[in-house]
Amino acid sequence: MCCGYRGNISLESSASVQLHIQKDVEFEWDDANQGHVLEHSVEPAEAEDALLDPGRIGTPAYRSRGERRWAALGATEEGRVLFVVFTRRRSKIRIITARDASRREKHSYRRSRR
Repeated sequence: MCCGYRGNISLESSASVQLHIQKDVEFEWDDANQGHVLEHSVEPAEAEDALLDPGRIGTPAYRSRGERRWAALGATEEGRVLFVVFTRRRSKIRIITARDASRREKHSYRRSRR
């Protein structure tokens, strides 16, 4: 994972939080975060879809260099459930990484949608 973080982020072990992300939010992309997302076979647009999913669930993830990171489980328009780590920078959202959700994470996401 990026930024020196070498642990697992688990939504099971943290209290879920309500993430307020407006549909018209602007995402911040550059070669570094696009490349990192693509390494996990996720397109940047898919990561954005997952964060804009009204049924997403989120949790505080960790801090990196004093910057708060958040994690979210959300589905793309095609139904692919992704685990996305992101931060807020001014009025933009910068996606740090995204990957397919694990079986346990998918279960948590689907259970929260009931």
